[in-house]
Amino acid sequence: MSFVSLEFLIFLIAVFVVFFSVPQRFRIPVLVGASVIFLMSTSPLFIVYPAVFIVSNFFVGKAIGSKELRYRKQIYYGGQFLNIGGLVFYKYINFMLENINQALTLFSS
Repeated sequence: MSFVSLEFLIFLIAVFVVFFSVPQRFRIPVLVGASVIFLMSTSPLFIVYPAVFIVSNFFVGKAIGSKELRYRKQIYYGGQFLNIGGLVFYKYINFMLENINQALTLFSS
């Protein structure tokens, strides 16, 4: 589903209607569900990426909100590392693999 398609516009309008028609406590789950559906619109395999980050961010948030004050900063930075590291990985993995492949072909005869 492309951002500049009629399909996306219909999806966006449907999400707005559902978002503003549900009670306040269900609005965040509606947005999370819509995000997952949008990501899965190209391939159902893409459910893995948001599922891992939703679950990891949930537990990082729970740990930061706990009463234990000693490790909050380390947990916060670890969560940021996971999020930014995941984005960097998925954005640049093809670039890194192509360069490794080219470097390895230099050494082969």
